[in-house]
Amino acid sequence: MPTCQHCQTRWTWKQTFKRSFAFSHQMICPSCNHVQYVTKRSRIKSSFLSFIPPLILLLTTSLSIPLQVSFSLLIGAALGMFITYPFLLKLSNEEEPLW
Repeated sequence: MPTCQHCQTRWTWKQTFKRSFAFSHQMICPSCNHVQYVTKRSRIKSSFLSFIPPLILLLTTSLSIPLQVSFSLLIGAALGMFITYPFLLKLSNEEEPLW
């Protein structure tokens, strides 16, 4: 779980999940209201998660797996991504460039 770098408060899974749906890289700490940023490493890790559903579709199509099974795998992978994302998230006080 992420920890605020300003007040050292550890966020809960629910707080992290809710704040992860923002359209910016900024996240406001629930206890001190200080702006936090997702680290470069966390953004890279989370971008790898987005490759899992297309990879599952490619594999199930190439292996001629039935549509119901591939759809179930896709839903399971999406749920797994949503559940694990807050555990991969790390925060910093400054915004780091991706490059």
